[in-house]
Formats: sequence, structure tokens, C-alpha cells
Amino acid sequence: MNPKYVHHNQNPTGRPRQETKDCVIRAISFALGMDYYDVYDELSELAKEKTIPFNYELVTNEYLKNYPQIDEVYDDGARYQLNDVCDFNDKKGTYIVQLSDHMVAVKDGKFYDQLDCGNRYCVNIWEIVDKEE
Repeated sequence: MNPKYVHHNQNPTGRPRQETKDCVIRAISFALGMDYYDVYDELSELAKEKTIPFNYELVTNEYLKNYPQIDEVYDDGARYQLNDVCDFNDKKGTYIVQLSDHMVAVKDGKFYDQLDCGNRYCVNIWEIVDKEE
């Protein structure tokens, strides 16, 4: 059992990921503390404008750039596994992590998802930061 993994289903209906393919919504809503359906609606609207599904990387990248408290980080060419992200900043902080065909939320040294994907490699890593305006 991976000590960095916490089984969590952010989907309010409790439906499994295999049925919903909603990992993007689950990860973003958990990491930002937002309502699942609000994130769903916002992503769906953006996807509609682009005429592609909401869980495509083009949509999620643009969506996340709209939030000033999100910084894309660790674009340093290193290859990190999800388990590595859990150890960033002395296990403090909140991250949204894009894996190949999957997205996960990390908070204070643990990742929250419906499956243990800790050994998978990260494609993009965003950090939730406090920015004073």
C-alpha cells in the first residue's frame, strides 16, 4: 500500500472514474476547493468554444491559466513521478498534476484519487499559491 495515496472520489454522485472519465473535474475541484458542478460547467463551456472534450489538455491548460492562484511549475526538464510531487516543499502545498491521460490532486504530501498511480510520470504540474492582490 502506497502511504502517499488517499482513496478519494470527488464526484458527488460517487460514480467510479471508469464510468465518468471526470478526473480533470475531480482534481481541479478538490485542489481549488471549488464545487464539482461549477468546475464541470466552466470546463464544458470552454470545451464547447473549442469544439473538443473538456478533458483534453488544450482545454485544461487554458482553464488553469485563468486562475491567478495557479502557477505552472517544474517545467525544468526533469521527469517526476507523482510520488515525487508529494515530497515537494517538505510535503506542504497543493498541486494539480497532469499525468498521461489522467489528472490528480496533491495536498500536503498525499495524492487524492480513485487509483494508486504514484509511479506514473508527470506531464504538467501546477501549484496552488497564495497571491496577494
